[in-house]
Amino acid sequence: MKDLRLQVVLSAIDQATGPLKRVLSGSKGLSAALKEQHDLRRKLEAQQRDIAGFRVQSQALRQSAAAYEAQQAKCAPWRSSCVRPRRPPRH
Repeated sequence: MKDLRLQVVLSAIDQATGPLKRVLSGSKGLSAALKEQHDLRRKLEAQQRDIAGFRVQSQALRQSAAAYEAQQAKCAPWRSSCVRPRRPPRH
């Protein structure tokens, strides 16, 4: 009789704790999935920052190149007047 009573009690405990165990194991899986999503989001945000920085640098480079070309065009007449032919050294 004691064995039957013990079996009934253990069965009741298993029935009560079974769903709790499933919830806990499910929450662990959910926690891991959330952490993975969080890490992935941080990586994507870092890539977006890198891309935004690249775009800013590319625009700055284009502006610098245009300014350089404009200055080269302004200096072209002076450059041709400043260049003198070199004389060969006398021995």
